[in-house]
Parts: sequence; structure tokens; C-alpha cells
Amino acid sequence: MVAGEAYRAARAALQRAGVEEAAFEADQLLRLATGRGHLEQDAETPLRAEQERRFETLLRRRCGRYPLQYLAGRWPFYGLELAVGEGVLIPRPDTETVVERALKLLEGVPAPRVLDLCAGTGAIGLAVGRVRPDARATLVERSPDALRYCRENAGQAARVMAADVFGCERALEAERFDCIVCNPPYVTEEEYARLEPELLFEPKEALVAREQGLAFYAYIAPRYRDRLAPGGALVFEIGAAQREAVQAILARSGYEEIGGERDLGGNDRCVWGRRPGAGARG
Repeated sequence: MVAGEAYRAARAALQRAGVEEAAFEADQLLRLATGRGHLEQDAETPLRAEQERRFETLLRRRCGRYPLQYLAGRWPFYGLELAVGEGVLIPRPDTETVVERALKLLEGVPAPRVLDLCAGTGAIGLAVGRVRPDARATLVERSPDALRYCRENAGQAARVMAADVFGCERALEAERFDCIVCNPPYVTEEEYARLEPELLFEPKEALVAREQGLAFYAYIAPRYRDRLAPGGALVFEIGAAQREAVQAILARSGYEEIGGERDLGGNDRCVWGRRPGAGARG
């Protein structure tokens, strides 16, 4: 098999399997198998036997809707390349909306202290730190599987805590943060049953929440407010239909300057509020 033939066969197979971005993903699979995408090598370049076997294995798994990101083992997010695999939520471009908002809210705050709850790979907290190298980030994650990736990605760039957000606020009682970011589980059981097949390979506990998807917001907003410095901000990722409900939770919990933002797809994706008091305004 030559490179061009492999790419065309993969694209067609992925289309039949219902993969939306079949051309892009066929190129990625060829890159994983050979080290080069189809435009980076001559179409008539033969695949070595081990490359062909790897390519066919990758294609078979992807046609079974196993996530491309897990096959790759590393995936880009906001200028970072993060280790990712089974047991941790895959970072997605929609979540960059949370990063952008956190950075705006931290403008003018020197050496900001950032707390990333339900950190998973550490994507949000580490992305903030990439842009703000003066930031001091703490990443909180409960799952042992996710912690492995979180620690690998954080290295020396952030502190990683193995803790459940339901109760971790007590362990952080002596600390104050300028921004708390969180992409919590927010999918309902009914929504979970309708998700794309790829999402069923990701940890369900990182996706599904009780109370119609609102359990984490209802717990974190009031209990972590005092972990914020006066004027500090709490920034949540939300589901597309949750903006009003989460903003109401923030209002009941005593936050001010409450706002929301849509992602590049036009869906509500981010909600934030500030703890009252003096502090820099971004």
C-alpha cells in the first residue's frame, strides 16, 4: 500500500463510519502511522509493513468510533500539547472560551493565584499559566486515572491536588485565589444516552451530573466563594442550555458582575461572576 492509497481508503472508511471530519482524521491517522500526513509525502511512497499494520489498526479502532485523541495520546489545546488517554476528559476547543474569559478577568492582577477544579488534564489552569507565566495555579482532580495525565501535563508548572471538589474547599480554607476556573460534569442522564459514540469512551463521571446537570454548580458557587480574594472571579464552563440556571445560582450565592459568553459555534459555553469587594477589574 502506498501513502495516497492509504489516505483515500481511510477517508472513505471513516465517512462510512459516520466520522464528521473524515479527511482531517484520515490525514491524522496516516501521520500517526508514518510520521507524516498525506500532503507531506509523495502519494506513491510505499508504507513499510509495520507502518501498514499500525495504520490498519488505527483505522479499525477509529471506525469503531474510538476517539482520535486517545489514539494519538497527545492533543493540542490553547498552544499546549497535552497528554490524554482513557480515563480523562478530552480537551476541546469550546473550553478555550473559559480560558479567554479567565484571562480577561485577570487583567491587571499581578501574580494571580488560579484554582482549577475538576481539572482533568489540567487544560484550563495550564493554558492560563501559559499566557500568564506569573500565575500560580493549583489543579484539583479526584480520579486516579485523570490525575496521572494531570501530573504529567503540569510538571513543575502547577501544583496538583488529589481531592474531591465536594469538600476540598475545607482543605483550601487558608488560601485565597484571584480566579477559580471549572469545567465540571454537566450532562444529564437523558443527554448522556444521546451523545456521540466517541463520548461513551470518556469517563462518565467527568460528563454526567445529578440535579439535571447542575449539581457541581450548586455546590461550588456558594462554598468556594470565600476561597476567592475580594474581587476574585469564578468562571464555569456550561452546557448550551444552562446559562440562565447557572447565572441564577451565582446570583443566589452572592456574586456580582455576572456574565455569560458563547463559544465559536454560537452556543452558550461560559458563565462567570465576581466575589464582591475591592480588586482589579478585567
